[in-house]
Amino acid sequence: MIHRDSMELIQSIAPTMPVLCILGPRQAGKTTLARSCFPHYAQFLCDNEETIAEINANPAAFLRTQLALAPGIIIDEFQLCPRILPAIKNYVDEAKSHGTIILSGSQNYLMMACISESLAGRVALIDLLPLSINELKQAALLPQNIDDLLFTGSYPRLYVKPIPAKTTVYEGYIRTYLERDVRILLNVPDLAQFHKFIQLCAGRIGQLLNLSSLAADAGVSVKTAQQWISLLETSYVIHLLRPHHANFNKQLTKNPKLYFHDTGLATQLLNIASAGTLSRHSLRGSLFENFVINECIKWYYAKGQRPPIYFWRDAAGNEIDLIIDHAEKLIPVEIKSADIARNNMTDGLIFWHNLTGHPITNSYVIYTGTANNNLTGPQFVPWENIPSFLSKLIV
Repeated sequence: MIHRDSMELIQSIAPTMPVLCILGPRQAGKTTLARSCFPHYAQFLCDNEETIAEINANPAAFLRTQLALAPGIIIDEFQLCPRILPAIKNYVDEAKSHGTIILSGSQNYLMMACISESLAGRVALIDLLPLSINELKQAALLPQNIDDLLFTGSYPRLYVKPIPAKTTVYEGYIRTYLERDVRILLNVPDLAQFHKFIQLCAGRIGQLLNLSSLAADAGVSVKTAQQWISLLETSYVIHLLRPHHANFNKQLTKNPKLYFHDTGLATQLLNIASAGTLSRHSLRGSLFENFVINECIKWYYAKGQRPPIYFWRDAAGNEIDLIIDHAEKLIPVEIKSADIARNNMTDGLIFWHNLTGHPITNSYVIYTGTANNNLTGPQFVPWENIPSFLSKLIV
């Protein structure tokens, strides 16, 4: 099993809360993580018809019976059995128990609606995304070539055992998502059109979200495009990076930038055939930018924190790819898909320095190279060193 960075966080929080819930995309490893943290707990999968029938028949009796037989229980995809939540509330209130009920699921929209109604103040939420650089490196599974990693993606299934072609895995993932999750979360009449919409989103990675343009290309209304973007975001397919609010006497963009939670899924949607093809693809830079943003999100999630990350862009198009808002300090980071450090890669950071007075030596460039190059001014960080970079910077 691959050690997940969230294990220590989960094991430390669970004894302090009545319920713990692990959220994340399908196949990110939520069930495996829960089993590893709580190996003696009984497990129940709520997309199993027999389990659903047993729970729905008498949720309170189900809880009492199972918790009498085991030290705790793990309920996967619990949002498919919403009747269990009031029973959990009553059980933990009466038993005053902590850490005996673990929930997991991959449909954030439904789960948050259920939790806010039934378990407010009683549940700790943990987000789990696909594997990070640190997790792959500790398991000696980290690809040495960044294009291999961008192309393959970070889902555990692609690393834990021999698998069919990567295409087979992601095609199955997309089909399952379309045929199950989309139909549950939103009544989408034309799944083929929705699939096209997701592909159009993949082609816009790292770009400002323009709903009017996206809707026109997809052949849907702006309102529908907004609903579908919300659906993709709440089901952990995409995430939107918000612009930083600091003005600095410049007119700033208000639109978020669009990214995917996994670059392997994005390369599949873009019909990129191989890592070699990716290395020459026009979207390689955007996919690498996406990858770096994801690593920052994973790092914060493993610590149980909301990622305080943004981008900055003014009306003239001057931009900083990543702004980390830490301890009342803004840390600017540029992201470059180049293997060799060059001074012109720091132009945006120098503009930022002249605008804000931010110390130029406390600015950073994360790039696809492997050397810790220290040219004049900003510091260069190889992609493999992102975890150590964040650990030293964010204290």
